Amino acid sequence: MSFTYQLNFDPQGARYGTELVILEGSTQIPDYTLSNLSEEIGRPANLTAVIIPSTVTRIGSYAFQSASRLTSIVIPESVTTVDIGAFRASGLTSIRLPESVTQLGEGAFRGSRITEASLSDSITIIPPELFSDTQLQTIELPESTRSIESSAFTKHN
Repeated sequence: MSFTYQLNFDPQGARYGTELVILEGSTQIPDYTLSNLSEEIGRPANLTAVIIPSTVTRIGSYAFQSASRLTSIVIPESVTTVDIGAFRASGLTSIRLPESVTQLGEGAFRGSRITEASLSDSITIIPPELFSDTQLQTIELPESTRSIESSAFTKHN
């Protein structure tokens, strides 16, 4: 697995990085990315932006969990998998998954601030707890949806 990155700091000289740039050539974003980079990033809440190159195919389990200031992210067409809890309790308010995404992990967006979502036509199964405990108001479900698993949308406001 290849994963390289750089941290960008806010202009006021913040002690920790606020923007994570995954460098070209990286193929996966590892499980628990923010936890593993905590010495450099500080608390996951400091992260406001993530830039993902078109070489990445997988966003690992809990990669951006608890990134409460992360409000938006562009997932490139190269990504096929968003694993378990990848954006759990993040500050994301909307998500658009590209057509390349074919697999979503359980609770990938659970507890996030998402209010609107657009899922890829390649998605056939909505996994358990995908959007549970969110503020989801609008979702575009693909016609390809064959199954909505338990608690996929529970407790959203």
